[in-house]
Amino acid sequence: MKKMLLAVNAKAGTGKVVPVLSEVIDLFQDAGYRVTVYLTRQGELPQVVSTEAQAYDAVVGIGGDGTLNELVNGIMALPAPRPTIGYIPAGTMNDITSTLGMPKKLMECAKVIADGYSRPMDVNTFNDRYFDYIAAFGSFVDVSFATSREAKNNFGLMAYFWEVAKRVPKLRDYHVRVEYDGEVFEDDVMIGMVSNGTYSAGFAIGEQIEAQIDDGMAEIILLKKPEKLNDATSLINSYLAGELAGSNGVFWARAKKLRIITSEPLPWTLDGEYGGEHSDVVCENIMHAVNIFAPEEPIKRKRHLNV
Repeated sequence: MKKMLLAVNAKAGTGKVVPVLSEVIDLFQDAGYRVTVYLTRQGELPQVVSTEAQAYDAVVGIGGDGTLNELVNGIMALPAPRPTIGYIPAGTMNDITSTLGMPKKLMECAKVIADGYSRPMDVNTFNDRYFDYIAAFGSFVDVSFATSREAKNNFGLMAYFWEVAKRVPKLRDYHVRVEYDGEVFEDDVMIGMVSNGTYSAGFAIGEQIEAQIDDGMAEIILLKKPEKLNDATSLINSYLAGELAGSNGVFWARAKKLRIITSEPLPWTLDGEYGGEHSDVVCENIMHAVNIFAPEEPIKRKRHLNV
């Protein structure tokens, strides 16, 4: 019989995990798994996975995007071939499930995993850590971890919007130097992102960029601070519409390896969680580092409307 380690963050989202947990376990047992459940607290999953997961065929996390980040950091400590990983969203944004084309509902995602189809996924280094879909710095990028868990659970996406609104009067930019695959970009930017997916904060990150999670490349996206209100409105519309690549004040490139040097230590977010303050960051894409359960026919999300 196959073995599955099921890591559960019961505090993620609005408490919707616990009422259906037994149903999820039954589903996986019916699919031929012997399931071991581990109730995880923030920060401890990498150690658990790195020391125990090699004995399992599959390691599945239930929680927010941070739960998957911790799972990936643990699994990358293991030698290949690594157990297949799975993710059941129970948080607020769940960007990686949108990139994978997973269903939005918890039990439907569990059924996808039970079906057993998986696909390769790249993982990116961040100095001595890993991230699976985005690392970012600058204005607004700390909103996801600065917004309280209580606010996210009670108000969902609106909690992020309120936090953003408080920060608009304090917008600023930062001087950065980006070295990537033999090229150099140097300028003042408001936001910088290294992406391995198509969604961030619930929105498509530039459909023209054609980012893929399994192409062996990371996307670099840098946004300059708008000089006028009209420019800011245009940039927001482009972001919501998934058309950043064609906007003024946006630089983007695709790279296997890159280094970002900033004029001062800046707080970074890794997959929506706090990644510490850094002034010198090296990222490298590790192609097909893991296999992740996904639907054979991905669901296409509807594009958000402009504001």
